[in-house]
Amino acid sequence: MFKNILTANQLKLLPLVKEFSLDYYLVGGTAIALHLGHRRSIDFDLFTYGRLKKQSIKRTIDRHQYPVSDVLFEDSEQLHLVVHDVKLTFFSYPYQIDAPVDFDRIIHMPDLLTLAAMKAYALGGRAKWKDYVDLYILLRDHVSLAQISEKSKALFGAYYNEKLFREQLCYFQDFDYSEKVDFVVQAVSDEEIKKFLTDIATEPF
Repeated sequence: MFKNILTANQLKLLPLVKEFSLDYYLVGGTAIALHLGHRRSIDFDLFTYGRLKKQSIKRTIDRHQYPVSDVLFEDSEQLHLVVHDVKLTFFSYPYQIDAPVDFDRIIHMPDLLTLAAMKAYALGGRAKWKDYVDLYILLRDHVSLAQISEKSKALFGAYYNEKLFREQLCYFQDFDYSEKVDFVVQAVSDEEIKKFLTDIATEPF
């Protein structure tokens, strides 16, 4: 695990993250970066298959006396907070996901291919440049598009559409660049990433 990708505030928050390890697992770009060490992280995304217990979450945070500076969004399925200057997301995920990878006895994470499939499945719902950077590193060095699609079909069934994923992979309009990508490995230009993803997306099925 590449623990060096975490900020100082994230490291201080790890005891709190551990408190949720029985019911939640770590996903998203932070989990991928812990696997690969390619970029720095700024948040924690914690998913559960069960019901979101928001009052219990808030009590746990209060018990640890971490400052909550903002509640970004809240509904029956998700809670987005800024805790100790770190964005912390709790989400009730409608699919059962295995999380066999132990991160420093703090919390479990899915394996890399599962994380890639989850990112592919979620790509249409947002347009953050950091997601495309993650997919670039994954597809360049670790997994193939065919492997991602096979895993996505196994996890999400008919709700995953490979053709749509390919279209999204090379659609570069309306990006959210607000979260700057801070590479730990050698930085890659936006144009190089776009060209690589376009080439991958337009390969024959």
